[in-house]
Amino acid sequence: FVREIEPLDITVFSDFQEHQERLRPVSVPKDIKSFDVFTTPFGSQSCLLTVRGQLWVAPVVASQEDLDSVYLGLGQNLPARRYRVAPGTMTGGMVRILMSRIIPMPQEKSARRLALVLATDPKSETAEHGFYILEVQNEMSPSFVDSQELPEPFIGG
Repeated sequence: FVREIEPLDITVFSDFQEHQERLRPVSVPKDIKSFDVFTTPFGSQSCLLTVRGQLWVAPVVASQEDLDSVYLGLGQNLPARRYRVAPGTMTGGMVRILMSRIIPMPQEKSARRLALVLATDPKSETAEHGFYILEVQNEMSPSFVDSQELPEPFIGG
């Protein structure tokens, strides 16, 4: 008795795909994979966070009251904010940030902040790992936004 094998239609959904059936909210601290605290050019503390495949910078504050300060006018005591470094919001999961660390730089030489980032390479067919150096100061636009202008890994990829 020989039976013919019929292929099965199988669809696999993952967090690399933007068409998920449901969104899972971030759970802090469970979803934080790495963090690195650094001093900003203004003397405050910030933290480079790797959270669920994304790279963020968030302020370091002693308490919630520090965030709820009264606005005093133009350019004075602007509230601390968090911002996304990578990937951009419209990339559809083409890159996954795995680990990140701030590269120490002399404060008096430059206001630039650089991070060493281990991520999947969106240009490789098999999502190979690559090391990137990304700028993480708040005036920079997120990396890995435009699929035509992706950063190049300096190792791997």
